[in-house]
Parts: sequence; C-alpha cells; structure tokens
Amino acid sequence: MDSIRPFYIEGTRGKLFAIYHQPPTEAYLGAILFAPPFAEEMNKSRPMVARQARAFAKAGFAVLLVDYYGTGDSEGEFSEASLDIWSDDFDICLNWLARKQSASLYVWGLRFGCLLAAEVCQKWQDQLKGLIFWEPVLDGNEIVSDFDRLERLGKIFGAARQLKPESEPPFKGMETREIGGYEISCQLLECIKKLKMDSFTIKNLTLYRILGKSGDVEGTNNEDELYSRDMGSNILRLQVHDKRFWLTQEITIAEQLLEITTSKLVAQFTAADIQ
Repeated sequence: MDSIRPFYIEGTRGKLFAIYHQPPTEAYLGAILFAPPFAEEMNKSRPMVARQARAFAKAGFAVLLVDYYGTGDSEGEFSEASLDIWSDDFDICLNWLARKQSASLYVWGLRFGCLLAAEVCQKWQDQLKGLIFWEPVLDGNEIVSDFDRLERLGKIFGAARQLKPESEPPFKGMETREIGGYEISCQLLECIKKLKMDSFTIKNLTLYRILGKSGDVEGTNNEDELYSRDMGSNILRLQVHDKRFWLTQEITIAEQLLEITTSKLVAQFTAADIQ
C-alpha cells in the first residue's frame, strides 16, 4: 500500500496544504504534480483525484496534490488569490517535487489546471518527461463565462438584484464578485480570461477528451483538430466514454478514465524505465 502524508509547503503568500503519495516500492517510475481545476469543479473532483493519485502511486509514481492558495485547507481567502500567486506557488511545488524525487517528472491537470500548468511548464520543458491533461480548457474565457452564467442564474432565481445590461463591462468598478458561494477577485477573473492554450508550446502531452455515456460525439473531431493545432507536438489524444465527474450534482467516479490513464502512462512514458 502506498504511504500518504499530509503536510504544508511554504508558498509565496502562505502555507499550502499538500498530500504526498509515496509508492510502495523504492523503484520509482516517476513523480507527478497535480494542477487542480477551478472553484466548485475542484470540490466535485476531489474523490476522483484522490482515487487517481492512489492508482498512480500503486503503479510506482510519487504524486503531490496541493490546494491553491485561498482554497481547500491552504492558508488565505479565495478573494485574496491571484493568478500570479497560483502560478508562482505551482512553480514552488514543482521545485519541491523535483528535489524530493530524482525520477522522471510529470504534470497532470484537470480543466483550468491544464491552462495554469501549461503556462508554468513553459520553463520546465527540458525537465518534464510528460504532461497528462484531463479535458483541458483551451481559453480562459470559458471559465469566466461559466461563472457569468452561474451569477445570472443566481440573480434570476434569487431575485437579489437587477441584471446588469449585457453591454456593461462585467467587472467595472468591482474588486470582488460573489458567485455560487465564492468571493472571487475580479482581477483573478480578468487574468484567467487572458489565458490561451494556443499561446503555449507544449511537448509530450497525453490529452484525454471525456465523452459522456450518452455518446455526445458531435463536434469532437473539430475540437480535436483545435487541440492538435493549439497544443504543440508529440500529442497522444484519447477519447474516453465516461462520466463528466466535475459537472455532476452527486460525487461521481469515472472508473474507465482511471484505468486508462494509469495504464497509458505506464505504457507510453515508462517503457524504457521498466526494461
């Protein structure tokens, strides 16, 4: 059984809660840092992420899970978070993991976490052996648009205050916005909007497109072409028919995604290490 150790890493603004999964064997295949998704998507994904981390560790990979500053059990408030803080902290965590393990280094991201990881990993290209992206967001506007819709739904059903005109700048005169129970810095949202996957060069990427059980395949070919064009070279794209666990109302585990991700990582990236 893998060893699980909770602890804190000193970040740029405060302590970051971390969980380190150590493989049950000294013959490590690699070390993996996870880049979480944004806000409520992370809360819904925690059981799935924990399961995948245990599966990686059982297969011989050390895994580091860290809460962003202002989220989870890390210090700070969500309203105090910024993209610069999160990016700098992610870089600190990569350095921690690289010092902890001399084995091959990987980054694994989910949704928004893929955008953040892509930005930070530009200066880690030579040290990273591979990246694993679960359903990456290509454009930060998608994240902000999701929150805009959530805010508008809250106003409609809560009748708290009158809707803003569509022409009004979304964050004008505001420092924070309360959306879905989260007090979010408008500066953070503006910075997220500027993140574009096609502005990054990414190598050795394994990309997982998660298709719902109902078979919602329409448009995925065009999207895969975008992934190929925007994300760089050496990309393995896999389509997995499973539950979109970050969206479901109830806690959901995507068993097929767990199995395929673990087996593909071992087969794709570690053949030379196993020999």
